Amino acid sequence: MTSRIGPHPKMNASAPRPLAPEQIEDLSKVDAPIVVASPNVHYTPEEIVSDYSYDTTRVTKAPNGRLIAENLKAELQFHTQRRVPKTGVMLVGWGGNNGTTMTAGILANRLGLKWHTRTGERRPTSTAPSLSAQLFVWVSLPMVTR
Repeated sequence: MTSRIGPHPKMNASAPRPLAPEQIEDLSKVDAPIVVASPNVHYTPEEIVSDYSYDTTRVTKAPNGRLIAENLKAELQFHTQRRVPKTGVMLVGWGGNNGTTMTAGILANRLGLKWHTRTGERRPTSTAPSLSAQLFVWVSLPMVTR
């Protein structure tokens, strides 16, 4: 068995091809501040669809003790909504019991969750969203002494 030490080959040795004029024309019609010119990215009015090929290697040990390296490829497709969601508020110190309970209540209301107990079906109360509007965010400032 011989081995050769040399430069690692590039994963994608092909040179990028320039876009055709009709492709540039199509991309100029996309209503977005930044447009990615790639054959793997497609724009629809609702979302940006991106195709991605994930290459990896799985190494297994054979019964005889040899290691076997196997190339794996997964074709992934990512969908990104183009509509900007409502802006939220980041609350610091929200990880305690009260914050967790409040967050769970807000999500339960928003998702319309329900659950069964021995006394029947229960749904979240509608007080969680109104409570979140009444919360005061306390800011901790360092003490200044003279």
